[in-house]
This record gives sequence, structure tokens and C-alpha cells, in this order.
Amino acid sequence: NSPAPTNEVQLLSLTGLTITGGQFRIRFSNVLIPTPSQVITVPANVLTNLTAAETLAQNIENALNTSLGVGATNVVVNPTNFRQYSIEFTSRYAAANLPQMTVDTSVANGLGLTGTGNPNVVPTTTTQGAGSTIQTVTFGGTTGGKVTFSYNGVLGSPETAVTVNA
Repeated sequence: NSPAPTNEVQLLSLTGLTITGGQFRIRFSNVLIPTPSQVITVPANVLTNLTAAETLAQNIENALNTSLGVGATNVVVNPTNFRQYSIEFTSRYAAANLPQMTVDTSVANGLGLTGTGNPNVVPTTTTQGAGSTIQTVTFGGTTGGKVTFSYNGVLGSPETAVTVNA
């Protein structure tokens, strides 16, 4: 029996007594989000102001969706309170068990949160995705051709073969 399809949900939690602003990046499946020349900005008063919390949720969502598929909605981000941001993976990431995101707030990389009480961003997974998987296949040393995959020992048909262009 296959597990019931369940979307992965990860949570970004803000720590510290106060947060007066800052910036960070996310690393997901070895991809830096947003790109090194950009950051996710944390608005001032994010721990007490609903508009600031919604702005941060939108900043996170925009960065992830842009990096995970231009024009696609692959994540939906919602503030669950002023300190926690729920990230549900959808579309091509729906029902897949995904790697845990990590967060970079290092001052050495020009990042970090300002405020009191050691402000930081901490990622966790609250719901493991189930019912599907994403695989990455890398080809090398070929000029192209057709590839037939197998699943559970059953070889795909010529109709399902994938054309690879070098």
C-alpha cells in the first residue's frame, strides 16, 4: 500500500527577544535561495506587527518560488504567528519527502538579524511529505540518446523513454 499523499511542511522559527530587522538566505537541496547577490529581508517589528509578518512570509515565498521554478508556485508560506512561518511544498514538490532546509544568517556572509536575545532563524520539518518522491539524474560522457528507467525492477517501455540532448 502506498502512503496517503501528504505535502511536506517545514517551519522557519524566529528566535530572540526582539528583532529589529536583518536578512538571511535559505539552502534547500544544496541550492542557495535566493541567489548569492540577493537576500530575504526581515522587516522591523516583525515580532509585533502583522503587516511586517505578512511581508516576511511573502519575501520567503517569493525567494523560494523564484529559485525552485520560475513562474511556478512550488511553496505557500504563511505566518502561523509572529515567530513561525509555515512553508508547504506544492506543485512539483507535492507529496514528496524533501530534505530539511538550512538557514544562513552568518555575519561573515553579510547576513544576520538585529535585535536582542540572540535573534536567529531556525528551520524544522513539521510534516514529512509522503506518497511521491523526486529523483535527480545526472548524465555525463554522452552526446545524447534515449534513456529508459525502471521502477521496482520493472523496466519502462519505449514509449516512456526520455530523450537526452547533450
